[in-house]
Amino acid sequence: MVELANNVYEHGYQEKDGKLIEVGCRVARKQIEITINHEGLSLESDVMNEMLSAPLQELDLDDPLSWATSGRGFYILNALMDDVSVSENDGVTSFRLIKLLPSLP
Repeated sequence: MVELANNVYEHGYQEKDGKLIEVGCRVARKQIEITINHEGLSLESDVMNEMLSAPLQELDLDDPLSWATSGRGFYILNALMDDVSVSENDGVTSFRLIKLLPSLP
């Protein structure tokens, strides 16, 4: 969630301070749902889906550029969450993250 909020600040709001990032969390019996909404620049859903499905770039010990910490956020989201989606409505971009919870006895 922090990674996504950082991306909204960096890319959606182009690092402009004072802009609203709305974060919500709902816990149910079978899942946790996190939403992040903003009114900054939006990310097209096909671009996000491409980023989510991209493999993690392998580190090359001889190439320091491959060690960059940037560019791994969507890979991490996809690996940790069961569903990641984005939508836009009336200028508000909404990210929805779902994590399914294991069944309790």
